[in-house]
Amino acid sequence: MAAPPPPTADARFDVGSGAVCFGTLSDIRRGAEASAQAPLDPRPRLAGTVVEHPLAFHVAAANGTWNVFALRHLATSSVAGWFAAHADVDAVPELVRILRVSGSPYEYEHGDAFNSAETRRQRVLVINRYDWGTDPDGAPGADNGLGLVDRALASGYVRDWARRKPGQRGASSHGVWLCVPDAEYMFARFGLDDDHGQARSFLFFTDRTDFFRTGFPGQPGPLRTYETEVQRLRRGLGEGRDYAGVDELRKLYELSPRELQDLGPSWRPEQPPPESERLGPYDAAEHVFREQHLELLRLYRPSPFLGQASAEQQEPEPAIAVFVDALKGATYELLNELAMSFVERFVLPHRMHSAPSTAGPALFPHHDDADHLDSHCIDHFNAPHARPIPGLDLPSVSARIRAFLARRAGDVPVSLDQDSLTGIARVVAFLMTETLELADKLAFGRDDSDGGEACCIVPSHVRMAVYHDADLLAVLRYSAVFWAGRQRQDNAG
Repeated sequence: MAAPPPPTADARFDVGSGAVCFGTLSDIRRGAEASAQAPLDPRPRLAGTVVEHPLAFHVAAANGTWNVFALRHLATSSVAGWFAAHADVDAVPELVRILRVSGSPYEYEHGDAFNSAETRRQRVLVINRYDWGTDPDGAPGADNGLGLVDRALASGYVRDWARRKPGQRGASSHGVWLCVPDAEYMFARFGLDDDHGQARSFLFFTDRTDFFRTGFPGQPGPLRTYETEVQRLRRGLGEGRDYAGVDELRKLYELSPRELQDLGPSWRPEQPPPESERLGPYDAAEHVFREQHLELLRLYRPSPFLGQASAEQQEPEPAIAVFVDALKGATYELLNELAMSFVERFVLPHRMHSAPSTAGPALFPHHDDADHLDSHCIDHFNAPHARPIPGLDLPSVSARIRAFLARRAGDVPVSLDQDSLTGIARVVAFLMTETLELADKLAFGRDDSDGGEACCIVPSHVRMAVYHDADLLAVLRYSAVFWAGRQRQDNAG
């Protein structure tokens, strides 16, 4: 198949001074008047309640002719963005490269949202919505437009453009005014040369730009190919992507001083317990739940109350998410580690109780508080027929719990009777069903509207479900594998 013909530029302009100014009229004026050479890797900083990059609004740029292309929405042909590139640059691969490194922050897998060591390595300069200056009407880029102009002639262009309406500015020999209608926030990206010495391309887009529905002149299809969450999961598994969620979890509690400052003094992320208090990992032979048990817990949903049932008859329940085949073992292991750490932390110290009448209040001391998790736990402990889980082999689970406790009992033997052990098995099953129901809401595919594929749960969903639920985290937080993963724990040992 023959290659498509070179794209036809919508405009051209020439650079002869080795630099360009960019931005709103006030930005370009600042860039023209600045004396110092602007760095090509400004790092983000906190400015009040937002994060911005300190910009001088001028950059070193390749001399010669720059081609300018309108990026259009494929369905409506309306302008969705602009791309300018030096004539020696292959425009389409350059644009695709920039989008991979730092694309629209409103799209999935958009790369880095701020300038970083990685964006510098990949030769992209990031400019975001809060980086622009304010024009006389009081708003950054209120006309949804910005200019790109040879720095040596920038002051004259500002004077000329200021006398014209934005739609009349257009392109001339040494500069171009770019507009995207019906947008609120503006973003830009410069593509740099291999030596990071000068810019060779420029992308302008807005919060309304959808690169999955935006095309380049003369090119078939959109600039990015949309994938559902499940399709992205399949691709990620093939690429060896990590879905454990350990690194994702760490990012939630290991915050930088600036991030903590942004959150304010009244909020602090939940921290892991000291390593001396973490429990596990456990041998797989000790797991209290078999695979078939965990599949039953995944499928279980408690029957709604009568009033709730009548209200919910109007809308069918979404299909329950499945465990991903390639990660089932890791998911089963994580759930067992959570369950067993709960048993060791909260049940083992009360193994001397011989009857439910004393074991229940000891295990769940806050059971009289209707808002406390203990009140729900003691209901499951004491009420064997209230909300049974169909098919769950409670005698097998309770026997495994007893054996697990006995191996750790030391000089104080396990006195819990069978009713107490069965009640404990129901409680642990309840905690796992709550965890899995929350993980189900996070499953890959829940945000896709077509519903044509089964939603998928991976270990990271289990970790996020527990971490973001204060009640569950309070009783499941002592699992070492929850915080660090099995492999890391084994390596540490």
